[in-house]
Amino acid sequence: MITSLDWGNVTPEFFNKEKNSAVHVFNHCLVDEESVERSIKFAIGRIEWYKEFLPDGCDHEVVFDDRGQDIDDSVRNKIAESIGDLALYVKFMSKGW
Repeated sequence: MITSLDWGNVTPEFFNKEKNSAVHVFNHCLVDEESVERSIKFAIGRIEWYKEFLPDGCDHEVVFDDRGQDIDDSVRNKIAESIGDLALYVKFMSKGW
């Protein structure tokens, strides 16, 4: 299971101590179903792993840098729905984040 891997030290892209919030930015290929599924699993695994090391109650904010990829909004919706229970929000740079 991906959440049982030893991912080493945690290094979120940003951590806001006042908000107790970690920002994760993913720059993944999202042009086919296999890539989308892999990206979802990676994001879930990373958030779950980070929960072990970040302060209690830490929120996770997720941003996908999907600029330049010709993907449908249904792909973005699938990713957001798959990760949404673990993150404060899931946003996409192509949509103006």
